Amino acid sequence: IRPLCPETDSGLGCPRPPMDLHPVPPPDGPLRALRADGTDCTPVLERWIGETVASLRVRPPALCVLKSKSPSCGVRPPRPGLFATALARAFPGMPILDETDPLPDPDARQDRRTGCKTAPAHS
Repeated sequence: IRPLCPETDSGLGCPRPPMDLHPVPPPDGPLRALRADGTDCTPVLERWIGETVASLRVRPPALCVLKSKSPSCGVRPPRPGLFATALARAFPGMPILDETDPLPDPDARQDRRTGCKTAPAHS
């Protein structure tokens, strides 16, 4: 288990002013993490995301559980978070859940190298 928080770990602090994802330019531009006062937190988050995804490639996670409705970690449409999107691109096929999703069955694991499902032998 490796706990991560993009907002806190990137230096945005906790507590911090809220931010939300907005397309810039509207309506179809790339998503930016903006505070209500217009501060763009995207460059800080993208730097941290790039470094973190690179470090995760050394030992890829079997799955990720992220915070729902977060501008960095949300996994649900209409606007998946910046970190969730980067993880999905970097690790295709890896389960990306939020805290409201049930965890996968620990007795039926899938080998990421072969795609084969395996179950431990019971004695």
